[in-house]
Amino acid sequence: MDINTIINNLEIKEDYIDLEDISTDTYIKVCIKKPNSLKELPIIDLDKYNENFILSEYLKIYNLNDIQNYFNEIIHLEYPLVLNNVPLTNSDYIEYNCDYCGKHIIEDWYYCFHCHKDMCKFCFDSIDNNSIDNNSIDNNNIDNNSIDNNSIDNNSIDNSIDNSIDNNSIDNNSIDNSIDNSIDNNNSINNIDNNEIKICKNYNLMFERDLRQFSCDICGNIIENNTKIYTRPTENNTYDVCEKCSLDNKELKENLREYVQKTKFYYSKMNSLLYWVPILSDNNHNKVLINLNPEDEHYKKICLLSDDENSGVVGYYIFNQFDNLKNYNDINITIETIILKLKKIIKLNLEDDSESEECDYPIQLLMRAYYVKTEYDF
Repeated sequence: MDINTIINNLEIKEDYIDLEDISTDTYIKVCIKKPNSLKELPIIDLDKYNENFILSEYLKIYNLNDIQNYFNEIIHLEYPLVLNNVPLTNSDYIEYNCDYCGKHIIEDWYYCFHCHKDMCKFCFDSIDNNSIDNNSIDNNNIDNNSIDNNSIDNNSIDNSIDNSIDNNSIDNNSIDNSIDNSIDNNNSINNIDNNEIKICKNYNLMFERDLRQFSCDICGNIIENNTKIYTRPTENNTYDVCEKCSLDNKELKENLREYVQKTKFYYSKMNSLLYWVPILSDNNHNKVLINLNPEDEHYKKICLLSDDENSGVVGYYIFNQFDNLKNYNDINITIETIILKLKKIIKLNLEDDSESEECDYPIQLLMRAYYVKTEYDF
């Protein structure tokens, strides 16, 4: 048995499954399309990383049987998912705050895959792109001189994470502070004009996301995913019309903005969950996955999975999202760099008896260091 035999033997009738959203008694589409083929599993030797402790006591290498069980669980999903910080739910009660001005987001917003942060439309529209040297951006010539002193250089995020690990300070507050200080936003709209944020916008790293499921304000029906919606912002909300009602009133349609109501899965940019193969896990069932589909845009990229036992929600997050940023990326994330960072986390927690139990979930601690949520409540 090999990885492609496992994929071929999966009994899948459609490319999408309906994941029940218990908060709204509706369903969310999740892609489980089979790849044409997957590349071979990478060879991992944890023993070469051993020092004064055995790394394999805290990290497990997934074998083919483990992978088969994982994929069978995926195609019969029954638990809620968060994919790249997108909760797969139709609930209107999911709340977002802008990570730059701190205000509650009440309309569509933007998410930056480089900074791992949410930005409201007001802050996004306030970014002044004109002060960016477009020539240096086009040539990928971004260095410390092109970014102000308070911004993120090539390795600042990675260094701040390593410093947090070295200082044995891997908790939510210290990690959030180390990331926030590197951006120096202080929750103030006046501070979002630093260059790294402008570069993120110019590089199209900020993706627009819908806040909620829409219902037609004429007939009252939910506007289904992947169908046309016509909308116009009002003072505190939006006026929304489904395609059927718009056809009955062409004059009304002319005053509305047309777009396609996408499924929440669309915003996650995960493509099919079957492209992502688990290769490592910790003692709390958190995982490291790799994309082995050579036809996918995320081929060879790494994804971390957080299993939040308290809420029953599983969260995925892709790293090294944008290869075109040669000098402006979190880090070149590979299996090697992930294992070394996990080893450092485990080692420091073993040296501190009060924190030794945290050795059971180093993958979650690493995700928090990259400003990625690992605990979910919806």
